[in-house]
Amino acid sequence: MADPIVRVDDLVVSFPSRTSKRPVEVISGAGFTVERGSCVVIIGPSGCGKSTILSCVAGLTPFAGGSITVDGDLVDGPDDHSAVVFQHASLLPWRTVLGNVEFGLESRRQVPKKEIRRRALEAIEAVGLAGYEDHHPHQISGGMQQRVNLARAFAVRAPLTLMDEPFGALDALTKELMQDELVRLMHMVSSSTVFITHDIREAIYLGDKILVMSARPGTIIAEFDSPFGADRTRAMTEDRRFDELESSLRDLLGHTTEEVPA
Repeated sequence: MADPIVRVDDLVVSFPSRTSKRPVEVISGAGFTVERGSCVVIIGPSGCGKSTILSCVAGLTPFAGGSITVDGDLVDGPDDHSAVVFQHASLLPWRTVLGNVEFGLESRRQVPKKEIRRRALEAIEAVGLAGYEDHHPHQISGGMQQRVNLARAFAVRAPLTLMDEPFGALDALTKELMQDELVRLMHMVSSSTVFITHDIREAIYLGDKILVMSARPGTIIAEFDSPFGADRTRAMTEDRRFDELESSLRDLLGHTTEEVPA
């Protein structure tokens, strides 16, 4: 078996406390792996450190202990191994759809300038926004803005895509459409993905593996493999195994507790 694209070992993250000199430990001994081409979803109570782990894997947040490797290299800061999709599209308002997707490529030194336009246009077409290249963010809907966000991430063709509740702000119908769009994109590019969510049904629908975190200080307390194959369809949600997994996850999360921030 090939080495995992992500390996997190005994991760410890601490932040300064607002009320004492002693730092607050937000992640304690977390560890997991992400197999190449798979989607790993992380769920847990609010404030448990899900987004912090994602930020550490991206090289955006320093950690006090443990190690993280992505594509065989130790993570010690931002690099080109990953692309990040946040909950809010964070598009540049003065740039068009095309310009925003190109922006993600412009920061990648290994992408020749002549390739930037071609790859941006391919990504825009892949997310169903062909014809909207010259529109500005204020001229398109929230769901379309998040499609631009996806296009920007997938256009860079990083080995790993990190997604921090990217559909959390969308209405229920648009959210389902975006989930289906993501499944299609992941299959199209054989992407490896780490996905953060509060939505249990979203976790089951998207995840090849689901990791459950404890309350702070957060660590991985359970791991569930998807009972479904690589093909994701809405028919899954009517399957008895979907309901059983949802029930197991709800029971487990119901026994976690949220701590008051220090």
